[in-house]
Amino acid sequence: MNHDDPTHRSPPRAEPLQPDRPTRGDDKQKERSPEASRRHAKEQAEQLKEQTETALENTREGYGGS
Repeated sequence: MNHDDPTHRSPPRAEPLQPDRPTRGDDKQKERSPEASRRHAKEQAEQLKEQTETALENTREGYGGS
Protein backbone atom coordinates (compact mmCIF):
# COMPACT_ATOMS: atom_id res chain seq x y z
CA MET A 1 0.00 0.00 0.00
CA ASN A 2 1.55 3.22 -1.10
CA HIS A 3 0.15 6.26 0.68
CA ASP A 4 2.07 8.56 -1.63
CA ASP A 5 -0.19 7.45 -4.47
CA PRO A 6 -2.67 10.30 -5.16
CA THR A 7 -5.35 7.81 -6.22
CA HIS A 8 -5.12 5.89 -2.94
CA ARG A 9 -8.30 5.99 -0.87
CA SER A 10 -8.72 4.69 2.64
CA PRO A 11 -11.76 2.55 3.35
CA PRO A 12 -14.71 4.35 4.96
CA ARG A 13 -14.54 4.65 8.71
CA ALA A 14 -16.80 2.28 10.61
CA GLU A 15 -19.41 3.71 12.96
CA PRO A 16 -18.87 2.87 16.64
CA LEU A 17 -21.10 0.16 18.07
CA GLN A 18 -21.41 1.96 21.39
CA PRO A 19 -21.82 5.65 22.14
CA ASP A 20 -18.57 7.49 22.65
CA ARG A 21 -17.57 7.97 26.27
CA PRO A 22 -20.81 7.35 28.16
CA THR A 23 -19.76 9.68 30.98
CA ARG A 24 -20.15 12.71 28.73
CA GLY A 25 -22.87 14.50 26.82
CA ASP A 26 -26.35 15.85 27.39
CA ASP A 27 -27.76 12.56 28.69
CA LYS A 28 -25.31 12.54 31.58
CA GLN A 29 -26.20 16.13 32.45
CA LYS A 30 -29.87 15.14 32.60
CA GLU A 31 -29.01 12.26 34.95
CA ARG A 32 -27.32 14.72 37.32
CA SER A 33 -30.36 16.99 37.49
CA PRO A 34 -32.32 17.28 40.77
CA GLU A 35 -35.40 15.82 39.07
CA ALA A 36 -33.45 12.72 38.07
CA SER A 37 -32.10 12.36 41.60
CA ARG A 38 -35.61 12.50 43.06
CA ARG A 39 -36.90 10.01 40.49
CA HIS A 40 -33.99 7.67 41.23
CA ALA A 41 -34.59 7.93 44.99
CA LYS A 42 -38.27 7.12 44.48
CA GLU A 43 -37.41 4.07 42.36
CA GLN A 44 -34.96 2.86 45.01
CA ALA A 45 -37.56 3.31 47.75
CA GLU A 46 -40.08 1.27 45.75
CA GLN A 47 -37.51 -1.49 45.19
CA LEU A 48 -36.64 -1.57 48.89
CA LYS A 49 -40.32 -1.78 49.83
CA GLU A 50 -40.84 -4.67 47.41
CA GLN A 51 -37.76 -6.49 48.71
CA THR A 52 -38.91 -6.03 52.30
CA GLU A 53 -42.38 -7.36 51.51
CA THR A 54 -40.89 -10.37 49.72
CA ALA A 55 -38.52 -11.06 52.62
CA LEU A 56 -41.38 -10.93 55.13
CA GLU A 57 -43.47 -13.22 52.96
CA ASN A 58 -40.59 -15.69 52.67
CA THR A 59 -40.09 -15.63 56.43
CA ARG A 60 -43.77 -16.34 57.05
CA GLU A 61 -43.67 -19.24 54.59
CA GLY A 62 -40.44 -20.66 56.01
CA TYR A 63 -38.14 -19.86 53.06
CA GLY A 64 -39.75 -22.08 50.47
CA GLY A 65 -42.40 -23.85 52.50
CA SER A 66 -40.26 -26.82 53.54
